Amino acid sequence: MSKVYKPKMRKTLVTILTVVLFLFIFSMLSIRSDVKTACNEAIGIFEGDCVEALIQITKSENHDYEQKNHAIWVLGQLSDERALHILNEFLEYSYPETPCKRDVHICKEEVEKAIKWCTKGNITSWMHSF
Repeated sequence: MSKVYKPKMRKTLVTILTVVLFLFIFSMLSIRSDVKTACNEAIGIFEGDCVEALIQITKSENHDYEQKNHAIWVLGQLSDERALHILNEFLEYSYPETPCKRDVHICKEEVEKAIKWCTKGNITSWMHSF
């Protein structure tokens, strides 16, 4: 390889890594914002901390399946073991369709991910200590 190509390759690699890092940081901030918003909304409706309020949303007859699936996703993001009992209950009757119709039923894939994250943690759980 000639010396002319090495600086170009290095510049291209730095550009690619910068874009990937930017997208990663943007994604993390977006997830954090979504979780924080969902927690604040849940706490505004139900008593308790975020996890307790989100659990109440999943049980509520006043919330549709889209809201319940979102609450399940947020519970997974929070990686709190207190959510495991309700997530395991949902696992029994959640719908296994892929892609899932989040507005029609509880999505099995979403419940399984949330259970995994609550037992093993996830890459974003450290961000949600608010």
